[in-house]
Amino acid sequence: MGKAGRPFNPQVLSELSQAPIKPPLGVGAVAWRFTLLVPMEETKAGKATKQIATDKDLVILQKTLTAHFDGLTIPPESVGYGLRGKQIELNRHASLVVYAAATTPSELYFQTLRQELQEALAQEVILVERQEVWLQ
Repeated sequence: MGKAGRPFNPQVLSELSQAPIKPPLGVGAVAWRFTLLVPMEETKAGKATKQIATDKDLVILQKTLTAHFDGLTIPPESVGYGLRGKQIELNRHASLVVYAAATTPSELYFQTLRQELQEALAQEVILVERQEVWLQ
C-alpha cells in the first residue's frame, strides 16, 4: 500500500456495457449475482485509519452499475479482518450486489471492473464473488 490511489474511472467499462450483460428478468432464467466488496477504510494495529475509496468513488460506481445493469442492491456496510504479514488489519467495506446475464461479456465486465478498482484504489486485491442464481 505504498502508493496513493486515484479516482475510479468508469469509462473503462463503457464499451463492455454495450454487450448483452443485463440480467434476464421475469422469464425464469439462470443469471449471475456478483457481489463486489469495495474497501472504504483500513486500520492497521497502532496506526490511524486510512481512507481507501472516497464517497465520490462509491457514488460514481453505484451510478455506473445501476446504468449498466438496470439496478443495484446495497447491503449494510461490512467489517472484516485480514492478516497482512504478521499484523491484523481491520477493513470497512461497501458491498454492492448486481444481477447480470450469465455470459462471457458479464464475466469480462467484472474482471475489468476489479482491475480498475485495484489500480484506482491502490489495492492488491478487490474481492468479486460470482454466484449462479435462478431469477423468476
